[in-house]
Amino acid sequence: NVQYIAVYIKNLLLVKRYDEAESLIKTIPSKYRNAYLLAQTQILQGIVLEKKYKNLKQAQQFYIKGIKDIQPYLPFGNEFCAYAYYGLSRIAANNHDAQNKKTYRKKAEDLGDFENVNFDK
Repeated sequence: NVQYIAVYIKNLLLVKRYDEAESLIKTIPSKYRNAYLLAQTQILQGIVLEKKYKNLKQAQQFYIKGIKDIQPYLPFGNEFCAYAYYGLSRIAANNHDAQNKKTYRKKAEDLGDFENVNFDK
Protein backbone atom coordinates (compact mmCIF):
# COMPACT_ATOMS: atom_id res chain seq x y z
CA ASN A 1 0.00 0.00 0.00
CA VAL A 2 1.53 3.27 -1.16
CA GLN A 3 0.04 5.42 1.60
CA TYR A 4 1.12 2.97 4.28
CA ILE A 5 4.79 3.21 3.33
CA ALA A 6 4.91 7.00 3.78
CA VAL A 7 3.15 6.82 7.14
CA TYR A 8 5.44 4.00 8.24
CA ILE A 9 8.54 6.04 7.32
CA LYS A 10 7.07 9.07 9.12
CA ASN A 11 6.59 6.95 12.24
CA LEU A 12 10.16 5.66 12.04
CA LEU A 13 11.36 9.26 11.88
CA LEU A 14 9.20 10.26 14.86
CA VAL A 15 10.94 7.61 16.98
CA LYS A 16 14.33 8.66 15.58
CA ARG A 17 15.01 5.44 13.67
CA TYR A 18 16.72 7.42 10.93
CA ASP A 19 18.75 4.56 9.42
CA GLU A 20 15.67 2.40 8.83
CA ALA A 21 13.69 5.31 7.45
CA GLU A 22 16.51 6.31 5.13
CA SER A 23 16.86 2.76 3.82
CA LEU A 24 13.17 2.64 2.93
CA ILE A 25 13.25 6.11 1.36
CA LYS A 26 16.06 5.00 -0.94
CA THR A 27 13.95 2.12 -2.32
CA ILE A 28 10.90 4.22 -3.20
CA PRO A 29 11.90 5.80 -6.55
CA SER A 30 12.78 2.41 -8.05
CA LYS A 31 9.74 0.59 -6.61
CA TYR A 32 6.96 3.14 -7.05
CA ARG A 33 6.03 5.65 -9.73
CA ASN A 34 3.38 7.35 -7.63
CA ALA A 35 3.88 11.14 -7.81
CA TYR A 36 2.18 11.75 -4.46
CA LEU A 37 4.45 9.25 -2.70
CA LEU A 38 7.50 10.76 -4.40
CA ALA A 39 6.48 14.22 -3.12
CA GLN A 40 6.07 12.83 0.40
CA THR A 41 9.48 11.19 0.04
CA GLN A 42 11.10 14.56 -0.73
CA ILE A 43 9.82 15.88 2.59
CA LEU A 44 10.78 12.74 4.52
CA GLN A 45 14.28 12.87 3.03
CA GLY A 46 14.46 16.50 4.16
CA ILE A 47 13.76 15.36 7.72
CA VAL A 48 16.54 12.74 7.48
CA LEU A 49 18.99 15.32 6.16
CA GLU A 50 18.07 17.80 8.86
CA LYS A 51 17.90 15.46 11.84
CA LYS A 52 20.42 12.72 11.08
CA TYR A 53 23.04 14.58 9.08
CA LYS A 54 22.44 18.17 10.29
CA ASN A 55 22.68 19.21 6.62
CA LEU A 56 20.29 22.15 6.81
CA LYS A 57 21.03 23.55 3.37
CA GLN A 58 20.22 20.31 1.59
CA ALA A 59 17.25 19.64 3.90
CA GLN A 60 15.88 23.05 2.97
CA GLN A 61 16.12 22.16 -0.74
CA PHE A 62 14.21 18.90 -0.17
CA TYR A 63 11.53 20.66 1.88
CA ILE A 64 11.01 23.32 -0.79
CA LYS A 65 10.85 20.73 -3.58
CA GLY A 66 8.48 18.58 -1.51
CA ILE A 67 6.15 21.53 -0.91
CA LYS A 68 6.15 22.31 -4.63
CA ASP A 69 5.60 18.71 -5.69
CA ILE A 70 2.80 18.02 -3.20
CA GLN A 71 0.70 21.05 -4.23
CA PRO A 72 -1.52 19.12 -6.70
CA TYR A 73 -2.49 16.77 -3.86
CA LEU A 74 -3.65 19.36 -1.35
CA PRO A 75 -5.61 19.22 0.88
CA PHE A 76 -4.86 15.46 1.00
CA GLY A 77 -1.14 16.23 1.37
CA ASN A 78 -1.55 18.92 4.03
CA GLU A 79 0.02 16.82 6.79
CA PHE A 80 3.27 16.25 4.91
CA CYS A 81 3.33 19.82 3.64
CA ALA A 82 3.08 20.94 7.27
CA TYR A 83 6.12 18.79 8.16
CA ALA A 84 8.11 20.58 5.47
CA TYR A 85 7.05 24.00 6.75
CA TYR A 86 7.95 22.99 10.31
CA GLY A 87 11.37 22.00 8.98
CA LEU A 88 11.80 25.30 7.18
CA SER A 89 10.81 27.07 10.40
CA ARG A 90 13.51 25.21 12.35
CA ILE A 91 16.08 26.03 9.67
CA ALA A 92 15.08 29.71 9.73
CA ALA A 93 15.46 29.70 13.52
CA ASN A 94 18.91 28.17 13.16
CA ASN A 95 19.79 30.97 10.72
CA HIS A 96 18.49 33.61 13.18
CA ASP A 97 15.73 34.55 10.73
CA ALA A 98 12.87 35.31 13.12
CA GLN A 99 10.46 36.51 10.42
CA ASN A 100 10.65 33.36 8.29
CA LYS A 101 10.63 31.19 11.40
CA LYS A 102 7.30 32.74 12.36
CA THR A 103 5.90 32.68 8.81
CA TYR A 104 6.77 29.04 8.20
CA ARG A 105 5.54 27.97 11.63
CA LYS A 106 2.18 29.67 10.97
CA LYS A 107 1.86 27.93 7.59
CA ALA A 108 2.64 24.59 9.21
CA GLU A 109 0.10 25.10 11.97
CA ASP A 110 -2.56 26.13 9.44
CA LEU A 111 -1.97 22.96 7.39
CA GLY A 112 -1.34 20.35 10.08
CA ASP A 113 -3.89 18.64 12.26
CA PHE A 114 -1.55 17.90 15.16
CA GLU A 115 0.74 20.71 16.33
CA ASN A 116 2.76 18.32 18.49
CA VAL A 117 3.66 16.09 15.54
CA ASN A 118 6.24 18.40 14.04
CA PHE A 119 9.67 16.72 14.44
CA ASP A 120 10.86 19.59 16.66
CA LYS A 121 12.29 17.25 19.29
